[in-house]
Amino acid sequence: MPPASRRTTRRGPACTARRSRRPTPSAGRGWSSRSSTLPERLGGREAGRTHVDLCPDAEVRRAPAGVELEDHALALAEHAEDGAGEGVLRQVELGAVGIAHDHAFTGARVVRLDDTLQENNSLRPTLGCIAPYPRPATSGEFDLIERIRSRLAGPVDGETWIGDDAAVVRAPEGPLLLATDVIVEGVHFDLSWAGLDDVGWQALTVNVSDIAAMGGRPRHALVSLTMPPGSDVDRLYDGLAEAAQAWRCPIVGGDVSSGPVLVVSVALTGTIEGGGAPVLRSGARPGDRVFVTGPLGATAAARRVRRFARAPARVADGEAARLARATAMIDGSDGLAADVGHLAAESGVGIALDTVPVAPGATREDALGGGEDYELVFTMPADREPPLGIAIGVCTDDPEERTLNGGPLPALGWEHSL
Repeated sequence: MPPASRRTTRRGPACTARRSRRPTPSAGRGWSSRSSTLPERLGGREAGRTHVDLCPDAEVRRAPAGVELEDHALALAEHAEDGAGEGVLRQVELGAVGIAHDHAFTGARVVRLDDTLQENNSLRPTLGCIAPYPRPATSGEFDLIERIRSRLAGPVDGETWIGDDAAVVRAPEGPLLLATDVIVEGVHFDLSWAGLDDVGWQALTVNVSDIAAMGGRPRHALVSLTMPPGSDVDRLYDGLAEAAQAWRCPIVGGDVSSGPVLVVSVALTGTIEGGGAPVLRSGARPGDRVFVTGPLGATAAARRVRRFARAPARVADGEAARLARATAMIDGSDGLAADVGHLAAESGVGIALDTVPVAPGATREDALGGGEDYELVFTMPADREPPLGIAIGVCTDDPEERTLNGGPLPALGWEHSL
């Protein structure tokens, strides 16, 4: 039985760790799955002469050159090559930071990787970008967190924001609104023409728009980043900070990690001011009129010429529509055609549009399918006049109806293929 300070990772029937035998070449993969050394090379680097028994409870007798471990076993996948395998999900842990991926080590806690592994490009897809040891105290995650904190507003009295294990905020009275959205490089934005500050603005604003569509106000935000090495995080947070100030929605915490593309995930809380209920998508009734808070398509028109348009969230308009007793509401982030379809489906009504307000420089197709305008679409009873908005149609009693000027409503708008 191994000492108490060691552990093994079970991936199959129990087997007793044996003394390693000399490696046996395998025709398919170069090393036998019965017993083997760690490959003689790690992407061209000498890995030492560590022998590993590749039974399910395999243990490393001595760490390979360039890798320093705590006193735990290092279990390798079958057919280990260049430090990678084809087994179950495994994890490399660097100090207190875990990097989870499909092809790494499990069981052991890696506390040091020599520069030889850093220089080895073949290991980068497996181990990611890992700073040489020892890591300078001012160039890592915690220095980044301090830079982020310096760009944002400080906590109000009685609350704790960035810097602790969790943010502490006052619980609101009445309904608590929760929203989250993620934007991904290559899917939602193109960094060849969009600035990182614009990306930060969009990441927060798209969530604020969801709160506005309920007739609420945003209260607190959490921001999580996955980013490639060398990303200008300061500029990204400049945009996030601008949006946080514009929408009076402080960023109170989050997380940072590394990855192949930039991913920004934001979660928001919101409240309904003055009591009352939020406006849902599901409250429209046949005969209700359909309104939109402004012209559509400006964002799509800008995107077509590789410009980034900072569309505003309509927080005040959402509150005004709620106070005027709107029956249903949705934001225009997916394009008018898609969004009226979502509202109609949730309410169990049909939609007959008779006009589409188009922003200057945009086309009707931009307005119907472009998305990311954040104008609000809402419904009101026919006998009630709203304080804002452009009338664009009516709800019908045929749940299947989706028409524009008597013809079929074009099937346009955003929808991810998953």
